[in-house]
Amino acid sequence: MLLFLFGPPAVGKMTVGRAICARTPFRLFHNHMTIEPLVETFGHGTPQFNTLNEEFRRRVLEEAAAGGIDLVFTVVWGLDLEEDLALTKSYVDIFGGDVAFVELRSDLGTRLARNHTAERLADKRSKRDLAWSDDNVRAMDTHLMASERPSIADEILALAAAYVGSTADSGCPSAAASWVSKWKTSSRNSQDSSGDPSEANRRAISACQRRLTSVAATLAWAASRSSDSQYPTSRPSSRRCSE
Repeated sequence: MLLFLFGPPAVGKMTVGRAICARTPFRLFHNHMTIEPLVETFGHGTPQFNTLNEEFRRRVLEEAAAGGIDLVFTVVWGLDLEEDLALTKSYVDIFGGDVAFVELRSDLGTRLARNHTAERLADKRSKRDLAWSDDNVRAMDTHLMASERPSIADEILALAAAYVGSTADSGCPSAAASWVSKWKTSSRNSQDSSGDPSEANRRAISACQRRLTSVAATLAWAASRSSDSQYPTSRPSSRRCSE
């Protein structure tokens, strides 16, 4: 089972991923686990870096899927990029479509502040050049990083259960972990009763989508009553992992 956790740089993917793994059997494979070993040798974004970064990630996903390991995989996904969409589809295919999405959002100011946190710098050596790292966070904002408006990514996002959270809320890691735990239990129970993984996944997705519709309605009402523009909102009904 693959939990595809995505969002812009410094939104808190690793932090949320760790919270999820602490409460579920999932194991964490965050994007910098492949980035850091390659940056020092090849430099960020070089042809060699890009080739090996993708190959390393694919092999880890393949072995996890073959071994029946439930995996949290974190990436930066440009929802407006054809290349990223194709790559995401290929990752989902490795797990036979047994996937859910966790999308994290936050405003640029919050992400720039998070970019300097001790936890991030301890695990992501390439981010210790703060001037370069801050510029990278800003530069990535030229792409669509949240499903707040329609994009080519809608076709795949609409096929699986999804959770949308704002890391401007300190309770986001715990809330995401709770959602994942319930989703996984629902998915497994449905599979056990039906004996058909694909049917089980459809049932779990349907149940999750019903819950999300209810939550989205509540959040939309709350957002209309609040000036906090970063409060989570619902994704559209239909809807390059360079980091």
